[in-house]
Amino acid sequence: FQRLLAGGLTAYLGVQSLLILGGNLRLLPLTGVTLPFVSYGGSSLVTSFLALALLLRVIAQPEDEPAPLATPRPYAFLAALFSLGLFACALATGWWAVVRSPDLLTRTDNARRSIADRFVRRGSLLDRGNQPITVTNSKENIFVREYIYPNLAPVTGYTHPVYGQAGLEATLDGYLRGFQGNPSSLIWWHHLLYGTPPPGLDVRLSIDLDLQKKADELLGDHAGAIILLNAQSGEILVMASHPTYDPNLLDETGEGLRIDADAPLVDRAAQGSYPPASLLDPLLAARFGKDSPPDAEQTRAFYELLGLYSAPDLRLPVGTPSEFGEIEKLRVSPLQMVLAFAPLSNKGTRPAPRIALAVNTPSQGWVILPANGDPLNVMDEARARQAAESLQVPDQPFWRFESRVSEKGKSVAWFVAGTLPNWQGTPLTLIVLLEENNASMAMTIGEALLGEALEP
Repeated sequence: FQRLLAGGLTAYLGVQSLLILGGNLRLLPLTGVTLPFVSYGGSSLVTSFLALALLLRVIAQPEDEPAPLATPRPYAFLAALFSLGLFACALATGWWAVVRSPDLLTRTDNARRSIADRFVRRGSLLDRGNQPITVTNSKENIFVREYIYPNLAPVTGYTHPVYGQAGLEATLDGYLRGFQGNPSSLIWWHHLLYGTPPPGLDVRLSIDLDLQKKADELLGDHAGAIILLNAQSGEILVMASHPTYDPNLLDETGEGLRIDADAPLVDRAAQGSYPPASLLDPLLAARFGKDSPPDAEQTRAFYELLGLYSAPDLRLPVGTPSEFGEIEKLRVSPLQMVLAFAPLSNKGTRPAPRIALAVNTPSQGWVILPANGDPLNVMDEARARQAAESLQVPDQPFWRFESRVSEKGKSVAWFVAGTLPNWQGTPLTLIVLLEENNASMAMTIGEALLGEALEP
């Protein structure tokens, strides 16, 4: 009787536990049963404790000679079932806790994230001169994210309890939330005491906010993108994408933004995909010469050097590149193109792009975040100089080139420019993309911004 009673009570507690554990780990369908001793419910707790009391009573009996088992198979089957179930739950828990933990952290229904966003200060995003772009302020005893310069939203993105994260707010979340850059002891101490991460760290971007404002003003209501790049260091000084949106108003406009035909949530500068048309002709001429056009194999190899078949590696969400070897249907982003043209102003070398420059740590102060890649020489310095000089604007310290293309009823205008190799200041490269057949407007915008950047 005691064996039958203990087996039944064990099955009663174990089956409930496996059903609810397996359901939460997606091993079994979710059911309405409770998890013994854990689920909130008076009757569940009462019956669980009664079962536990009976098991303890069975254990407390004197160790008399047990009655022989007519058939031990049911007990062995019960033990094997529970062992297998607990082993499967352990594997599933390891999968979610180790392999999928970064994905769980970014889920908008993660209660820990919601608590941390309200009660732990998130780090700020600053421009290269430490001007605030995105900050966290305290309102009514909770922290609220405020976007000081919302025109940069396609790049900086947002962090929101309903719509999740986007842009730099997502890729730099580890630093901004305090999980990276802080000492491990501080992180564990805050988890132990408060169940939250320590205060987040400020991140300095390469963006020049004054030039960024000028670029957004010039781009205005035109759909397109502008990037101004330090051709030597790879630092992105300007990255504009229009149309833009105001992340301070996501509660009111979030649903509409997701279905907006103008796609303001897309960072056209880094995630856009456009046909380059004849924009690559000066680079091909610089690499192979005007009198000896390359064959398809040489073109593919050169495009690979320029990075047109790979996504730029920097701490920013970027678009999916074209497949390797594509020529006729090649699609590129403005970020890929500005990096491809940077060698004309940088002695034939394509720099590694950077947008996150440094993080302000509590122990060491500002710590530099290095580029994710290394500079790559893609053409001879003499050829790069010759190509830049062939595109030089008379009586101006920069070169320029423009192109436009129409495809499937959609027009695109490109404008690219950069400083000459003998320029004594910071070498710059600029790209302007307009989603319209207006090359003259692209040139006007590009020359105005480049002139602003070249002023002493």
